[in-house]
Amino acid sequence: MKPEYLEQMQALLQQEYPAYLQALQQEPIHSFRVNTLKISPAEFARLAGVELKPVPFAADCFYDVQMDPQIRSLLTAAGLLYHQEASAASVVPLLRLQPGMRVLDLCAAPGSKSTQIGEILQQTGTLWANEIEPRRARILLENLERHGIANAIVLNENPEQLAQTFPSFFDAILCDAPCSGEGMFRRSSQAQQEWTPQTPAACARRQGHILDSAWACLKPGGILVYSTCTFNTQENEDTVRAFLKRHPDIHPDPLAERTGRPGIGADLAEACQRIYPMDGGEGQFACRLIRDGSSPQAASELLKSESIPAEVRHETEQSLLTPYPYLYCRKGRIYGSEVPFESTGHLHLLRHHVLLGEIRRNRLEWNYAAAMNPLHPFRQQINLSAEQARHYLKGETLSLILPKGTVQVCWQKQPLGLARSDGTILKNRLPAGYRLR
Repeated sequence: MKPEYLEQMQALLQQEYPAYLQALQQEPIHSFRVNTLKISPAEFARLAGVELKPVPFAADCFYDVQMDPQIRSLLTAAGLLYHQEASAASVVPLLRLQPGMRVLDLCAAPGSKSTQIGEILQQTGTLWANEIEPRRARILLENLERHGIANAIVLNENPEQLAQTFPSFFDAILCDAPCSGEGMFRRSSQAQQEWTPQTPAACARRQGHILDSAWACLKPGGILVYSTCTFNTQENEDTVRAFLKRHPDIHPDPLAERTGRPGIGADLAEACQRIYPMDGGEGQFACRLIRDGSSPQAASELLKSESIPAEVRHETEQSLLTPYPYLYCRKGRIYGSEVPFESTGHLHLLRHHVLLGEIRRNRLEWNYAAAMNPLHPFRQQINLSAEQARHYLKGETLSLILPKGTVQVCWQKQPLGLARSDGTILKNRLPAGYRLR
């Protein structure tokens, strides 16, 4: 590691600096979260054939254990687990989420915290997941679909545009800002090499701009959690202090539920938490802020659907065990939702709740996302063996005698995707991006 960085950490940690150096010599810590929208931790442990070791920073998060690689791949493909760094899982619980909230994850890719938010909301309210970089936004979308998050709006926008379009709109906002990544140094030599003494200041400037956009989007009485995976005070407490000076109507909120160490400085110690490699995670900073005042949830413009052919509406009702409360059609695409469809203005929208499929010749060509939503299973399902499931996940067809039509393909009663039966052959409908490589 660069000497300037080590000098910075020695000044920061003082007596604990030797413990930090010792921790850096150990193997990185790996962990995962169980997707409680689909399965309980106890049932997950049974399927995986392992004993779970809880992470102290968040519910339903566990330190990684040895498990059969093929079983792990099936669990991942079914959206039953999400590999998430242990200390990173500590951030979302600080949002104090309640069912029905309108929540913004402002810098959401690749989706670890967005999927965690979705689990806590339990498919109520709306999760707005945004990522500015297009390629990473597509990865975010894939992870939300696989995870079965039905109440998500996925955007590919810059934070300033969001702030202009939705002022004082959200009940809670997570701003997990891009940072210098000092908490990733144990697992990434590239992160070490990219760091320079000037990196924290450059990151802090960008973080300040993103935080200003988050403030503009937050309603009075709303909660804002700012987090990074870095250690220096310039990107953490100092960035928060500068933000508070620019916005006197927002204040720190003490973390009664803190699972890490306090922040640095008496003014922010109680509202922040820090986690280091010697604490059981790679590294994380978080601070909770509340905007002064109170207001009801902001009203929003609702979208008006294009006409849905009666045959297509009938097909959705007959194919699913429980119909979607709300359907929306635009340019031949049918979306389903648990709540009314809110307008996203002129923002670059990637997905509005669940894409059920596309209308082709007055019938619905079902989409992968429809198969992965645990709230609305298909009437026709096939439960494959582990070996058959692996063939399916590789994109292969299967010789199986089934009634003709769309089939929800499952393993251990957990959906993997869709197929189309002609009576004797199960034709694979799993998108290429979701196949085993």
